[in-house]
Order: sequence, then structure tokens, then C-alpha cells
Amino acid sequence: MDISVIIVSYNTSELTRNCLKSVYDKTKDVDFEVIVIDNNSDDDSVKMIETEFPEVKIIANKQNLGFGKANNQGIELSEAKYVFLLNSDTLLLNNAIKILYDFMEKEENYNVACCGGALYNNDLSNQISYGRFPTIKSLLYYYSLAKIYPETYKDKYFMAGILKDDNQIDVDYVTGADMLIRKSVLDKTGYFDKDFFLYFEETELCSRFIKSGYKNMIYPNAKIIHLCGQSPLNERKEAIFNKSMYLYMKKHRGKFYTLIYKSLAVLFKRISSIFK
Repeated sequence: MDISVIIVSYNTSELTRNCLKSVYDKTKDVDFEVIVIDNNSDDDSVKMIETEFPEVKIIANKQNLGFGKANNQGIELSEAKYVFLLNSDTLLLNNAIKILYDFMEKEENYNVACCGGALYNNDLSNQISYGRFPTIKSLLYYYSLAKIYPETYKDKYFMAGILKDDNQIDVDYVTGADMLIRKSVLDKTGYFDKDFFLYFEETELCSRFIKSGYKNMIYPNAKIIHLCGQSPLNERKEAIFNKSMYLYMKKHRGKFYTLIYKSLAVLFKRISSIFK
């Protein structure tokens, strides 16, 4: 088996149906299987898949395990050379899986652990496809230089990245909406960190790839619509986001660095609210 396509679903029956249709319609000339992990949906997701896509392997969880733990279940089940982690709210625009597979199979890319394609909104405008690791420098940029020079240092310090052209690029991390990962690397570095429930799982995993001497890349020839990637964070999601970001920092930067970052973030947020 070349690739195991792994999709985590949670109350996304219609989105999952459309995602699966796009996978089977667009994917050609590569040997693949599809594994869906359902995180205890209370809609008809599992029944729909069993009825309309009987070839799909399904793991029906009795509780919502979150993004990372659920993907780990699919990875453990896979015996393929690569796993392709795909959000249920995505639609393939071309033969994206085969395109990414061919990219990874090139001899010069033997040290690439993970790659992703170009993500688009439903209107085909560019969407965030990758990111840079959060640092104090990126925080300073966001609250200072970004206000004065919005584009000058953006590529270097801005945490979220939107593609400007069709050139392949090295990145810190690939967004979790679409990640083609070498199974051999996962077996060596470990799967998703189980301490994360939502957000920054892919950041933490990609950080381990880089620390182990591998690269993460974006190959824009693979094109995918991500329907929910631009939804704003409500207060609860923002709290979860920040908690996960600080957890990532503690693991990879240490407690002292994280304390400085949090203190500066609170200070800058208060100052910016004054001058609104």
C-alpha cells in the first residue's frame, strides 16, 4: 500500500461525504486506502460511511478523543509507506494525493518528513497552508513591526503562512488540514503528542521532525479547498488555542521562555486595547 488516507470526523456527515467523494474522484495512479476515525458523532456520520463508502475502514470511538489521538489510531492501523492526514472539511481540486506522493518519492526529497499542498477557501482565494513556530520575535512582530511594516518581515516572523506563488518552500510546520507523512519517520520520532486535544498538534509533531534532521515542505502543485479554515475563534476556542500554544512552548522552549512570552503577550494586548 502506498498511502493510507486518514480522516477524523466529528458531526460532519455532509462534509465527510463530499470529502470522500473528492478523494475517490480525484485520486488516480496510486495505491491507497481510506481510514475514517469518528470521534463519537451524534449525527449519521458512521452510518453514512458504512452505507455509501463500504470500502472505507471505520473506527467509531465512544468519546471525542480530539485531533491528535484520533489520527494516531489511524496511523497505528496503517501499513502503508505514507499516511495522508486530511480534514473532513476539505475537497481535492486535482490529483493532489498522487502529486504529493510523487514529490516525496523524488530522490532529492528523501529527507522530507512531511509535505502539504496549497490550501484555498471556497472562493479559491489563498488560505493559510503552513506556519512558522511561535517565538518571542514573532510576538514582537505582530504587535509592533506588523503595524508599521506589514509586509517587510511577514515571511520571517508571521506565524501563519499564505502562499504567494507556485514555488515549493521549506516551512516550520504544515497545517493539519493536509499532511503527507512518511510512516517510517513517524515510527522513528513518534506520533502525535497525546497531551494535545486541539491546536498545535501538527506544530509539535513537525518540530520533532526538524529536530530529528528532517524537513517539512509545501508543494503547491497539489491543490485543496479547506472549507472551514478561516472561521474566527470564539472565546472558548481562543482559550484552547492559547493553552495549546503555551503547552507547545513549554515542551520545546522551556518554562522560562514560555513565562516571558505569556507576560509580553498580556502586556502588548493591554497596550493595544488602550490605543484602539
